Parts: sequence; structure tokens; C-alpha cells
Amino acid sequence: MDDSRRCTGTSRQSGEQCRRARCEGLDKCSLHCGLSEADRERAAGEHRLMSRSERMIKARYEDADPVTNPLEVVQRLSRVALLWLEHATDLMEGLNGTFRYEGKLKGEQLRSEVALFERAMDRAQKFSMDLIKADIDERCVRIQESVARAVATAVLEGLDKSGASAEQKAIARDHITTRLRLLSGGQDPARAASAS
Repeated sequence: MDDSRRCTGTSRQSGEQCRRARCEGLDKCSLHCGLSEADRERAAGEHRLMSRSERMIKARYEDADPVTNPLEVVQRLSRVALLWLEHATDLMEGLNGTFRYEGKLKGEQLRSEVALFERAMDRAQKFSMDLIKADIDERCVRIQESVARAVATAVLEGLDKSGASAEQKAIARDHITTRLRLLSGGQDPARAASAS
């Protein structure tokens, strides 16, 4: 028998490890586990349920895309947390001394709205702190600047290889610089160009 399926109990007479198979969901056989038959059935059922849910999770998320940009994920989670905070704030402002709920459960329903508001505040604060710690905005700007520089260099090198005149290169360089300044200022270059 495979040792991974073997009971971990020991025989009182010989002192050797038990040779019986362990019960499903337990590490000992029915003699050594000390549980009633009902307890053993419950443990086996929990083990089967956990195995089934693990299989379902694996099947559902097996093809999930890996996280390639964790900073983007934290930004997205932060936005969702802030939206929940806005929603919870609206619920809290809606209370305003009035009770929307009738019956025995109105206190529980109000407590749950307050708990939702507090939880939303905690999550928003957590993700905000994560963003601050990660220096996300500064890193994103540096990444965007390096990409913009690489694109500008590639365009200018392409102009060099195509035999463009010095005047055409200067016009292209000025145009690229203007566009990059607009982008770094957070403006949409197309909108800024149409406004001017």
C-alpha cells in the first residue's frame, strides 16, 4: 500500500505503524482515529466537498491570464473600492434620521449598511496606501516617458534612414516634442490640437 494512504497510527502490541488504509479526509484508520462512524462520514463528506470545490476552482480559473502588471491591478482595485465607498456614502446620507425598514429586522439592516460603509472606507484606505507605497503614479509616468522616448527615437531614426531632409527632420522633431509635452501634461493631443 502507498504510504500516503496508510494510517499513521501505531499498533499497541508491535509498536509498528498500522497497515490499514486511512479513512477519507483523516490521517488514521477507523480503529485509530477515535471517531464514531457518523464523525468519520462527516469528515469524509467535508473532504469530498473540499476536493470538489478545489476541482471546480481549478477548472474555472485554469486558463486565467497571469497578472503581468500588478500596479494596474492595484489601481483597478482602488477604483472599485472608491466606487463602493461612494455607494456606501450615498446609503449613509440617505438614512438622515429616517428609517426605511419596517419590522423586527430594521436594526440589523441599518447595522449592515453602516458595516458596509465602514468596510468600504477600510478598503479604500488600504488600496490608497498600497498605491502610495508602490509609488504607482511616478512609476507609470517614468514608464510612459521611456516608451515615448523610444517611439520618438524610432521615428527619427526612420526619417534618417529614409533620406528625409534636415528641414523635414526638424519639423518632425518639433511635432513629436509638442505631442509628448501634451501627453505628459495629461491632455489628449487630438483635443488640444483642435482647440488651438
